[in-house]
Amino acid sequence: MMTNLKIFFIAINLFILLINNSVASETSYPNHPFLLLNQSEINTLRSEISTPGWKADLYKNPTRDFTMLPTGIGIRSNAELWLKRDISIPARSGHYHDFFCEDGTRLEIPAGQVFVSGPYRCPACGKTYSGEKYEAAYRRFIHADLDVAALDLALVSVLENRPEYAAKSAEILLKYAEAYPGPHTDITTGGIIYQTLDESMWVIPLAQSYDLIYNTLASNQRTKIETFLRTVASGIQKCGAGGNWGSWHLSAVGSIGYAIGDKDFVEWATTNFKKQIKSDLGDDGLWPESVQTYHFFPLQAFLFFAETSMRAGVPLYNWEGKPGKSLMKMFTAPLDYMYPNFRLPAINDGWFDSFIPADLYELAAYRDKNQQFQYVLANGYKTSLVKIDESGIKSNFTKRDGLYAFLFGKNADNQPTIIKPESINFPVLGYFMSKSKNENMMTFDYGKYMGHGQFDKMGITLFANNKLWMADYGTPGYGSKILEWYKSSFAHNVVVVDGKQQAKTKENSIEICSSTPEYEMVRSKTTQAYKGVEYQRTIIQKNDYFVVVDDLKSDSAHVYDFYLHSEGKLELKGKLGDSTSYLLPSKWLNKAAMRLPQKQINGQWAEKSEGIAIWMSGSTPLTALSTKCPAETGNRKIDLLIARQSGTSSRFITVLYPFKAKEKLNIKLKNGILNVKSGTVNDKIILP
Repeated sequence: MMTNLKIFFIAINLFILLINNSVASETSYPNHPFLLLNQSEINTLRSEISTPGWKADLYKNPTRDFTMLPTGIGIRSNAELWLKRDISIPARSGHYHDFFCEDGTRLEIPAGQVFVSGPYRCPACGKTYSGEKYEAAYRRFIHADLDVAALDLALVSVLENRPEYAAKSAEILLKYAEAYPGPHTDITTGGIIYQTLDESMWVIPLAQSYDLIYNTLASNQRTKIETFLRTVASGIQKCGAGGNWGSWHLSAVGSIGYAIGDKDFVEWATTNFKKQIKSDLGDDGLWPESVQTYHFFPLQAFLFFAETSMRAGVPLYNWEGKPGKSLMKMFTAPLDYMYPNFRLPAINDGWFDSFIPADLYELAAYRDKNQQFQYVLANGYKTSLVKIDESGIKSNFTKRDGLYAFLFGKNADNQPTIIKPESINFPVLGYFMSKSKNENMMTFDYGKYMGHGQFDKMGITLFANNKLWMADYGTPGYGSKILEWYKSSFAHNVVVVDGKQQAKTKENSIEICSSTPEYEMVRSKTTQAYKGVEYQRTIIQKNDYFVVVDDLKSDSAHVYDFYLHSEGKLELKGKLGDSTSYLLPSKWLNKAAMRLPQKQINGQWAEKSEGIAIWMSGSTPLTALSTKCPAETGNRKIDLLIARQSGTSSRFITVLYPFKAKEKLNIKLKNGILNVKSGTVNDKIILP
């Protein structure tokens, strides 16, 4: 018979064993591979590329443009190129944004995916740049070529059961393990990539590559690669998980954690993912910096981690930090924000040539049957909607060649639910999107100054007749000298006081006076943009007429200049005056032509038979100045109208009307009512 003491120790040991088994069960991960694809998904994709069709063509495509992250085009061809190459790891890289001309254009990337010392040429103006600053920046591109090559080789190895491709992928990983100089000790010190942000982008494909070829590796190879990946992750982790950098940090650390079976890394990433969804993502579903770059940038990061977590049995897509606030909401909210042609308003810092990234919606549609996602896939690739941009460059968003399209894309629904144009307010960012029934749209930026913000309080843009006419041109590379222009008030459609920049503001309020399909009026006010000046802007939309009413009040006299930028040739009525005494407030503006003061300004920006007609009245006579200013780069210019009034108080009443054929715009203002006529359309608009 057992003694009570023996029974006690047996019970204790059984309890410890039970606890250990429970922990092991909770922290065990699926068999490799599972980060990017599991075996079932590999089998499906293998079948798809083995039969003629768009995926097989995409896989074997011999041409591929430079890509900073993995893509779906030319995976087989790129892997074959690298299979025959000697692998050489370049020195530590510099800053991506230094590889830009002073006019904001990215320098030409040398062909061949090998390091080439300068000079490097600007494709727009022909100017060349040399020196370590530019060579270090270019090395960032070569590191990107290598991590993409590692993943392409790994994908071919599992899709075609080709061990030689796995061995070449392993060679890249092992050589990085040998060359890695040590972890980041802060966001720009240490590591092999200048910033922890970029190091995170670089290491995620390497972790995915390791996962794909795991079963082909010897034990000592796994040890070397896992030690390397753990070192990278430890440095990134120490730099925290705040902001959009943190989105990439957590995704890199979490991906590595899953790849090497480190539960602490995974738990850290999961915890911080949930913190970001709860606290960093705006309650309106948009990332509170800018949408065209700094919404989709963290979303892109989250997806790497969310996909791996999903295969590990931890669903994150619909996890809500608050009711209705989730990763899936990050997909749906921008569809209300975008212009009707899928272009994204470039408000605040971010690339001008930005469209809804349809490839990310391939993944959204794979995980959720939302009809809005099907709408994006059915229309987001059509060149008839996503037009050639104003600079004449065809957007690559029209090509269905992204990684997620290749991995998970199916034939899109040809008759998905149509997204109807409806005006919407985004209260966290402070943007109001005014949309007419004919899919014309004005954006109104009334929000506070945020990170990656610009001095554009009260700024507007206007999209009409399937073209962006009055744009915010976003930002060039952060290393460009012309960046100061794009951040300035002069680069936006706002009223400028005394030729000076706005100050940073904290106000974020709007009054929605009326919002119906027939008539809409919203307004906002600031007293912080210019000290001692109250600036109120009212936006009215009725039947494709957009009316902007600016009221400025002060105890002292000021010069008030309304800046309006648009595509097309500016034509103004009125006699020319002497402009020699007028000093433009920015070196990026050309010499102005001035017209004599008049009660109203009449004119249009026209391109062939289409354009934007303008009528403007002031509380005092208006002086119109016209000049040229930068568009999306300093190499291309557009026409700028500056309308001037002076005094303690001023009112600008501006009517903007998009026309498809040359039409005469007739407007009369009487007793606070605008009587508007264009062609056969007559309207009365009551002013505030």
